[in-house]
Amino acid sequence: MSACKKDTDQPPTSPAPQANFAIDGQESASVTLKSTWDYYLENKSQNAESFTWTLGDGTTSTKKHEIFKFNKPGNYTISLAAKSSSGETSVAKKQVKIVATVLRNITIQNIDWRAGDGALPKSNNADVWVEITKREEGVNYPLTKMGAYDAPVVYRSPVYYNATPDNVPITFKVSEKSYIDETAVAGSKYDVQIHAKDAQGTYLLLHKNLGSYSSVFNGKINKDTNGFLWNVGFSRYSVDLTGNYE
Repeated sequence: MSACKKDTDQPPTSPAPQANFAIDGQESASVTLKSTWDYYLENKSQNAESFTWTLGDGTTSTKKHEIFKFNKPGNYTISLAAKSSSGETSVAKKQVKIVATVLRNITIQNIDWRAGDGALPKSNNADVWVEITKREEGVNYPLTKMGAYDAPVVYRSPVYYNATPDNVPITFKVSEKSYIDETAVAGSKYDVQIHAKDAQGTYLLLHKNLGSYSSVFNGKINKDTNGFLWNVGFSRYSVDLTGNYE
């Protein structure tokens, strides 16, 4: 005679899913991040078999972990729905504030014109400054006498007087009003110039598109170094320039 099954006997149930995730190691409910950088979404959910990310900009994903970035500053909500084998769903959300990655410092790491000739300072010391100009698309800018585009100046550093090849590095702080964000830099809208002046005249030591510096890091700012790096060596002289973003 078989034993009667009790009415209270129930099939084993799966534990309820618990959705949870971290953004680049941060598990707080709200985080502030930089625009245009890649961030790692680490799925830390429990008791779940399938997942759906909603990244706040219209993007969704069903990967367990995800990498994301926002190109535009603003406020976003990232959510993760974790679903168990029994069909139960748990949702975790985080508020993300994206702020612009803005150029804050430019440093002349090396500048050596001592082996030069022609249109270069004739003495060992010269007054040095940096300018950044912005070119708008579709506008044909004329060239100055020194070969740079005659575009509006959006940043001009203070003059560093009596600079020599031996007293580098020279760092200039970019002011708040000179809003030069990384997205525009990578889009090649800006040109950087290094000027020098001595008793004999004024010289253009460097004129390059600022986006070419960022291209060292595949067209965007490198999050680990937090800036750009550019080196140039001419037969007549050499220049090393770096920039830092905040």
